[in-house]
Amino acid sequence: MAYATKSERRSGRRGRVPLGLGALAAAVLVATGLAAPAFADETYATWEDVVAAQGNVDRAQALITEIQNQISSLDADVATADEASRVAGDAYGDAMTASAEKSAEVQMLQQQADEATATAEASAEQAGRLAAAMATRSGGNPELTLLSQPQNADNLLYQLGTISKLSAQTDGIYQEAVTQKNTATSLGEQAQAALDELQVLETDAKTKFDAAQRTQLQLQAQKSAANTQRAELQAMLGPLTEQRDVTAADYQNGQRFQQEQLERENRERAEAAAAAQEKAYEEAVADAERAGVEPPAKPDIQTEAPPVVVPDAPQVDSDGTLVDPETVPEPAQSETPTPAPTTTEPVATDAPQPTVDPVPAPQPKPSIDPFVPPTKPDIEVVPEPTPEPEPQPADGVAAGYAGPIDNAVVTDEYGMRYHPISGEYRMHWGLDLGVNGGTCGAPLKAVHAGTVTYAGYNGGYGNHIVLDIGGGVTVSYSHIMEGGINVVVGQWVNAGDVLAYAGTTGSSTGCHLHFEVMNFGENIDPKPWLAGLGIYYY
Repeated sequence: MAYATKSERRSGRRGRVPLGLGALAAAVLVATGLAAPAFADETYATWEDVVAAQGNVDRAQALITEIQNQISSLDADVATADEASRVAGDAYGDAMTASAEKSAEVQMLQQQADEATATAEASAEQAGRLAAAMATRSGGNPELTLLSQPQNADNLLYQLGTISKLSAQTDGIYQEAVTQKNTATSLGEQAQAALDELQVLETDAKTKFDAAQRTQLQLQAQKSAANTQRAELQAMLGPLTEQRDVTAADYQNGQRFQQEQLERENRERAEAAAAAQEKAYEEAVADAERAGVEPPAKPDIQTEAPPVVVPDAPQVDSDGTLVDPETVPEPAQSETPTPAPTTTEPVATDAPQPTVDPVPAPQPKPSIDPFVPPTKPDIEVVPEPTPEPEPQPADGVAAGYAGPIDNAVVTDEYGMRYHPISGEYRMHWGLDLGVNGGTCGAPLKAVHAGTVTYAGYNGGYGNHIVLDIGGGVTVSYSHIMEGGINVVVGQWVNAGDVLAYAGTTGSSTGCHLHFEVMNFGENIDPKPWLAGLGIYYY
């Protein structure tokens, strides 16, 4: 299950000021106490070295080679950090899956125990009614009655036969009640044991989540610091390769190179997503033609990249994890905030308008209550307070919300199912959504403003984002395409912002969005939750 958690500055030469991501790197490393990047202890070329090499071709060429090697070393260090983050994400994914499977087992055992208890109670009640009927019919000692009323012998013998049959029936029902009582007790004990195991697994999953989040923060810091250093080294290459003197403008080129790199990465990510969606549409049309059916409508493929966002330095706890977003004030909204797009799914004219509380009441953990002694203790969790719902308009999408993916249809529901890869019958904790005509590369949007608490690989969930939207509610997006994550841990996003692009990473048989909603740490069905916000998927 997913969790909503609490999770050097390298000064430039000649008065250079690092860009936002460089400052983010510094802040994360200082605030978390994480080790500086491996490359931080290396000695890099300086502008003084470049000036000293002016007019000396051999020295300039040697410095060019040295700088190129240093750039390659930076890239290698970031790749190593990226692999460490992926390993931590895999460990979290495994722990998350184990916890989810045990949670489903607890629910199943509790349901079976409740059913056995209900059957035992019904059997006991029926046996009691029959016993009462026998007492009414017997009317005293039958032998004395026969002696005192011989003229009624036939009638009395008939009544005795009936009572005998009722007695046998009552005994059978009573035995059924005892059997079901014992079954309920046994299932209750199994549920209790499974619940104890679940609590251990949940603690392990939380520990692995924190470790993965810390690793992501360190990776983000290393990438940022490496990008700053790389841009400065690239700026030094200019006058060296052109065999000219250093100018004042050269000292500022590092900032420009870094900004251009951020914009280039953002643009390339959007272009790759658009190309994937275009290819998926062409394949969908070809499949339709082979099947002799009407081809799907072409989705609205977005080719324009979202704006480059340089997040503020994240606030972290002493253990290096992100500070609980609930304790951090929301950043001031811009004067022209991004409007929450309305859902574009076809909605029938008589579709119900949103009247459901968008955040349902918390779901308590199972309560183990066997039919009769030996009594098991009730297992209860004190419910968290129900979050206040956002104000909703008379119709359409609730204010401040947006659909997680446009023009989508449901490809798999929340609930028990046969897993498409393992073939096992187990719980599906999310809602699977696909776009007719091309899901691969489709933009995935923030359903509400909030803080990103996870953004990286997560085992079977593939590339995975968790967004804390406040009020005890977190939402997650899974199977994101490779290189398709637009956000970082600790970043604040607004409703409708493009978080990532749909893909098929992890345990997936095709491009789709696996969307989960958790309310105070408990999974809930995303479909009615979204419908309560005026966001409908069919």
